[in-house]
Amino acid sequence: MNLTPDNLRTITHEIVKDQPNVDSHKLMASMVRTVIRLNGWNASEAYQWLGFVAHNYREAIEKECGA
Repeated sequence: MNLTPDNLRTITHEIVKDQPNVDSHKLMASMVRTVIRLNGWNASEAYQWLGFVAHNYREAIEKECGA
């Protein structure tokens, strides 16, 4: 299973749109935990993937904000 940052954002957006009382930060954290668990990653592998996710968010922010 390989969820990209864009997929996670889309999933989070769609769930929160349908259920406005859902805390999007808690939902995102839950999805991250689920991806780690389903892949059977250790901490090093999880941080490597999260680094990839963070890198992609940085690029998205810079593109959106013109940084």
